[in-house]
Amino acid sequence: MTVLRIKTSEKVIYENFLKNDEIEISGIYGYENYIKKGTILFLSFGGNGGQTWTKGCSGIGRVSEGIYDSGYAYTQHKEPYYRIKIEILLRFDTVLERRELMFYPDSYDSGLGPTTKGERNQALGVIENDYAIRAICKVIIEKEHDKKDKLIEIFGKDIIEGSKRELDELCFKDCNNSFIKKLKMLKMLENSDFANKLAKILQTIACNKPEIIEKFVDPNFCKSELTTYYPILLQIDESITGKELKKIAKYNTKKQRYYYDKYIFLDKYYLITNDWYRDNTCNIQKTIDWISDFLSETLLPISDDLTIIDKSPKEFVLDSKLFNNKRYIYSLLTKPFVILSGNSGTGKTRIATQFAEWLGKKSDLGIKNSLIIPVGADWTDNTKLLGYYNPLADSGKGKYEKTEIMKFLEIANFNPKIPFFLILDEMNLSHVERYFSDFLSKIELVNYNDENSKTYFEIDNYGKLEFPKNLFITGTVNIDETTYMFSPKVLDRANVIEFTPDPTEVLNNFKEETSPIDITPVDDGSAEGFLILAKQIRASRKLPSHTKETEKILKNLSDILNETQFEFAYRTVKEIRLYLNAASKLSDNEKKKLEENDYISLMDEQLLQKILPKIHGNRSQIGTLLKNLYDFCDKKVVKLNETTTIQGYSLPLSKAKIGRMQKQLETSQFASFI
Repeated sequence: MTVLRIKTSEKVIYENFLKNDEIEISGIYGYENYIKKGTILFLSFGGNGGQTWTKGCSGIGRVSEGIYDSGYAYTQHKEPYYRIKIEILLRFDTVLERRELMFYPDSYDSGLGPTTKGERNQALGVIENDYAIRAICKVIIEKEHDKKDKLIEIFGKDIIEGSKRELDELCFKDCNNSFIKKLKMLKMLENSDFANKLAKILQTIACNKPEIIEKFVDPNFCKSELTTYYPILLQIDESITGKELKKIAKYNTKKQRYYYDKYIFLDKYYLITNDWYRDNTCNIQKTIDWISDFLSETLLPISDDLTIIDKSPKEFVLDSKLFNNKRYIYSLLTKPFVILSGNSGTGKTRIATQFAEWLGKKSDLGIKNSLIIPVGADWTDNTKLLGYYNPLADSGKGKYEKTEIMKFLEIANFNPKIPFFLILDEMNLSHVERYFSDFLSKIELVNYNDENSKTYFEIDNYGKLEFPKNLFITGTVNIDETTYMFSPKVLDRANVIEFTPDPTEVLNNFKEETSPIDITPVDDGSAEGFLILAKQIRASRKLPSHTKETEKILKNLSDILNETQFEFAYRTVKEIRLYLNAASKLSDNEKKKLEENDYISLMDEQLLQKILPKIHGNRSQIGTLLKNLYDFCDKKVVKLNETTTIQGYSLPLSKAKIGRMQKQLETSQFASFI
């Protein structure tokens, strides 16, 4: 099958593409034999010079009116320009960038994308390789599942689906396992300029030809305005001298300079780019050492395969026999940070680890999607989380020292369809604000309404590290003389779930120890479904259903708190809504419907987990407030002033906690939630 690709940086054409069913493109020449009514085209926009309004392939069309107005103007080579009209068949929800095709060499070399430097704006090209079309469509379907049927309609089922063997070979053909591992490693650093280039070189060696590749065309490599020569990939002996290398490098006769900078080493392969040096020497061994250091220190160990095989997502349904504390699950779905508090030995860490085990995934090399890290008393900054640069390492060359948590984040970014669970045990052994503030900030910046948006840590001497959208963080908190209080800033950014074991159950355990629950990973797509559900809930803007009573409860609580320094604002209201949404979604998946009393119980949980944790102070500061809240949770009428009274509700969980805080206030003259 033959398909065309057309690229333009004309903004007006892009605007017409967004709002019209048909567009006209002018300024085209060449390829006249391919232009006919019905010809399919991939449509790419932007990418020329300073254009930033879109950066890639945005849709698919077909020629509705072939060549017309031929010769209305001419190129400098006397070739006639012509115009065509294109019917829009499909618009993508997100732009397909050329770098997303990096690991599909047949499609990458098709020229799809906004790489118009060195080409005319209305650049036409031909894609005659079925592999390339299939690979491009495969990437589109991975991003936008709902486009598959339309792509089959446009290209046919044989082109889109092919055989399983053909699909498996789209990415890695004729290359050994270790090579694949090295190639996959580079996906983690796709935002690194060096990693981008090296990945393209590796996939060329691995997939296109195992022997000498004489030309590896990528205009993105062209850094010098003096030439449009493309890089050459050569298989050469590592003992070759600089002079010999010069002889086989591209030679620019205009400027009398050789282009042989940046030799990229891998199994005796080097890249000769079109960058240039003025001298006549090049240190091959030094370059080899530099690349080896980069691969061994900047990436995770090359021998590791970071891939954790994901499965087709399954609608997430909680196993209530294993997990009867739904408050923790609702909280995880609402926001990627949950605090579990309580005395030592109450089961905080156990519920977090058991849920992570239940949705556990593991690679062939033992890489897991969960990590538990005990927080130390010496965590005074973020280096325990995000590492640090050691200038004395590697014999004074310097090295960035990564932590287990940092490596875990990289692995999470490498497997975006799988949830990753990070458990920080005894989180308040150090001041949380000192080491965790960067994470608190990034959690608030994540945009779940835009799948393509990304949030990064900016790390000195390392670069950017993406904050994974598939990360779930649970912090456990003990209450004793060795720990620190949480600030309102931290408590406001999480659901705080307090564990208070039932005295009867504790005493029953004295008679006979309860058998531990045997957790078996439910590797059926539930983990993937849990992540999708979390993203949907966090992106939602309204409840699918609710009762007027929930609004009344929230309004009455606001009236009580507005008279104090503990009033709540937008973040609290939003997260309460998301919590109710999470409960509603899970109930729908369990084929149950929430009733009015269920919503009132959920509001009780949110008063306990989102509002009460921030209340602290002495008798004069919170005495009256706690009394009003206690009466409100006890269905009593609360008198705020001479003219305002509020009818309370039955909120037993919050009532019990407020009662304990009142007793603490009586005995210690000070009370806090934690």
